[in-house]
Amino acid sequence: MNKRHDAVMTTQVQFKGFTARPGVRAWVEDGLRDLRTLTLITAATVHLERRWECSPAMQAQVHLAVSGPDIHATATDHTVQAVWLKALKNLRRQIERRMTKLQRRNTGEQLVHGPENRRIGAPGR
Repeated sequence: MNKRHDAVMTTQVQFKGFTARPGVRAWVEDGLRDLRTLTLITAATVHLERRWECSPAMQAQVHLAVSGPDIHATATDHTVQAVWLKALKNLRRQIERRMTKLQRRNTGEQLVHGPENRRIGAPGR
């Protein structure tokens, strides 16, 4: 892991509407640690909830405190494993998008927003 991401991360995991099996909290924290290889996360709050009146019944809400605007993700699915994996995928995509945007900004490359996502001002073009 990158040295700058070794700072302490405050983690809060809450379960509502169901009793989590042993190891679920550790599994959630492992997923958050994997995200820390991408960016510095100072705090993480995870709410996993079973909503009996809805389908799909499981919902995950995640808040990550990072430098810059915080990152939020919400996902729903039928199992706790599926909903957590969806939330992690969403968080990873947001972090990678920010990293790409920052790299482009640092190289002077601009991106035109549109269906083609064409590059303008890239070196050699």
